[in-house]
Amino acid sequence: DDNWKFQLHSLWYVLDLVAATSITSDTTYQDRAMVLLQDWYEDNPRVGAPSIWSWNDHSTALRAIVYSCVAALVGMPDWLRAALVLHGQTLADPSFYDGGGNHALNQDVGLLEVGRVLGRLDWMDLAATRINALIGASVDTQGVTNEQSVGYEQYNYSRYSVARQRLVDVGLTPASAFARLDLMPNFMAMATLPTGHFEMIGDTQDQLAPNIPGTWLEYASTRGASGPKPSQVARYNAGYLFVHHGWGETRAAVDETFWSTKWGPAPIYHGHADGLELTLASYGSRLLVDPGL
Repeated sequence: DDNWKFQLHSLWYVLDLVAATSITSDTTYQDRAMVLLQDWYEDNPRVGAPSIWSWNDHSTALRAIVYSCVAALVGMPDWLRAALVLHGQTLADPSFYDGGGNHALNQDVGLLEVGRVLGRLDWMDLAATRINALIGASVDTQGVTNEQSVGYEQYNYSRYSVARQRLVDVGLTPASAFARLDLMPNFMAMATLPTGHFEMIGDTQDQLAPNIPGTWLEYASTRGASGPKPSQVARYNAGYLFVHHGWGETRAAVDETFWSTKWGPAPIYHGHADGLELTLASYGSRLLVDPGL
């Protein structure tokens, strides 16, 4: 399975071993993490790697974050420093840079972290420049991601929130366009069914909407138990119309009626060929269904 291979080469799971040592004080976990990281580095040269996923644009980005975190928490033996230098050189290379979408964002965060642990201010500045340009291109003035997916609206909100905080943490300045993040929970709330699940537009799984306190999404995810109440109708220039008959004022929130339609640009990133589709939900059920991911 391609996604399994991608996850394997991201090494993201290795962080759990480092966390286990932090929780238990048992260094066996941490030692195993270091073995896995060194083994991957020695078995996957930049040229002639055994898998196309070894230096995939996204697996490389996430793996760079893992190596950086471990170096900061555990220390930096020579092989780990060499691995970090190789990842930094790769991510800084313009020909390797994805340039758009969440893959590019994670590449930027990876480069920022490598630059931080190695003290490479040039890599940190390059990462900040790319991040600050990417936020303006990826999230519009209504807080809608260009990845054409409700599920990836949530993912981009999460990852751009991380990027903004990491820029601040290392003393760099997030662009003014980061203010658009504050609008993203509103979009997610409007795309939430009366059952509390996301409408499955684009690459979206059947998932519950998260609770982001103090936002419309808190109200939508709790079915009105807390949070500010959203609007009933919202139209987005990126090509979405969401209509909620109500939010539980006169009947049970789960029984309310919701519908949506979509238009706009041709599919990119995680979007589908779903122009002018109509979805409908009412009385606790999806009636006209987008199958999502």
